[in-house]
Amino acid sequence: FRPLLHRDGTVFSAVSLADLQQPEALYRKLGAKLVVGMPFKDIATSDSIFMRQLPAASDADGRRALRRLQEVGVHVLAPAAEVAANPLPGVVAVMGLAEALAAGGKAPAGASRLALALDGTESDEQLAAITSVDAAVALLDTQDRASRVHSSRRVFDAIKRAGSDIPVLHHIRFAAGTHRDEVVIKTGSWVGGLLVDGLG
Repeated sequence: FRPLLHRDGTVFSAVSLADLQQPEALYRKLGAKLVVGMPFKDIATSDSIFMRQLPAASDADGRRALRRLQEVGVHVLAPAAEVAANPLPGVVAVMGLAEALAAGGKAPAGASRLALALDGTESDEQLAAITSVDAAVALLDTQDRASRVHSSRRVFDAIKRAGSDIPVLHHIRFAAGTHRDEVVIKTGSWVGGLLVDGLG
């Protein structure tokens, strides 16, 4: 499972079902090299992709597009409920911390590994129990009503106090059509200071 993360900094990219309809365009978007239409991973390729919806078992083309990415070391993450509805070999299930703790800290059926979704509203007790969860990575996406910097610092402090070394990735979402400059400015202000402090 080493390719799920990169030692020099990890990038996950969001992919939709519509993206799978044009596989070669998707592979280029993810930074993969193409040889006769087949993707090859290099230093510029996204490490893994996150899908809120997985292709149905009847969607042979969509599943083929994902399989070709998986074969070159690009992992697929999806919400646990979606994994249950549309099982996909090798998928990493994403669960909230409370849900993962209730499930005994193990990946759900049909998933090869578990990833945590944190939003900053977890209690101190829940965060203290994070070491009991067998997760490969955590995605931190704080709620809009909270200060991302302060909420994130609280989560990182609690994880450190718990003695956990789980890798945490900052998960940021922007509305469709958001200008590139706004993405750069907001990402820098929300996450830049945290990364400088070694948080994430």
